[in-house]
Amino acid sequence: MNLTENKLNYLISLNYRGMTNEIYENRKDFMIENKIKRYVRDRPKYIDKEFDILGNDADHIECYMTEDNRTYILLIHPYKRELEEKNRDYGWVKINKLYKDSATSFMKKIIKQSILKREMRL
Repeated sequence: MNLTENKLNYLISLNYRGMTNEIYENRKDFMIENKIKRYVRDRPKYIDKEFDILGNDADHIECYMTEDNRTYILLIHPYKRELEEKNRDYGWVKINKLYKDSATSFMKKIIKQSILKREMRL
């Protein structure tokens, strides 16, 4: 993995400070397994739409880019337990808790549109 220990710790704690050891380890494993390169602050509109479609149910949103610069990884951490089916209908996958014990974490992977368009032309 190309992440230095300092960069990894920065990414793990970027959106949530004061986390439990379990959440820290879950976030660390998530960053390594998904080969996270960086946090995305200025998201393209098509990525924002993935969050917008969930309305107020998209609590504590996060967006990351993978090392290969091809895939956005989106995270939400809603507190409402009954959202699992709705989120699944929109392509979100339940994962290990990455925010708080009282919130459920969901992930969605989106290939960059510029890469999809380039591959469609081939």
